[in-house]
Amino acid sequence: MSVLEELARLHTTTPTVITVGMFDGVHRGHQYLIGCLKKEAAHLGHISGVITFTNHPRS
Repeated sequence: MSVLEELARLHTTTPTVITVGMFDGVHRGHQYLIGCLKKEAAHLGHISGVITFTNHPRS
């Protein structure tokens, strides 16, 4: 797993499946969503990624 503070620092030529959300705690719903993301990415032969926020986007 890699953690990037800025999206501009992401440099990959590998096809990627990404979800975007406020993952303020990885509860069962988030675990399910990330599991589906990883499964779909693997099915497509891609890598998976999650984009989240330090502060809620509405604040």
